[in-house]
Amino acid sequence: AAGKLVISTTIGAQGIPYVKGEHLLIADTAEEFTAAYTQLNNGSIDATKIVNNARKLIENAYSTNAITSQLVNYYSKNI
Repeated sequence: AAGKLVISTTIGAQGIPYVKGEHLLIADTAEEFTAAYTQLNNGSIDATKIVNNARKLIENAYSTNAITSQLVNYYSKNI
């Protein structure tokens, strides 16, 4: 949501409905982190697109409006 590209481990991204390479980068080993950094540095990964996709994901799933909507839907079905 802060407009920063995220490189996470699989465990670190648990619970987030992400698509690898679309919302964030996943690297579980030192070699994978190095490869991701190299790809970012040489421009073979579109960091701007990933950041924008991540921002949309967070807004759609975790913003105050999104959470309020989810709660209203839950309560209207369960009360």
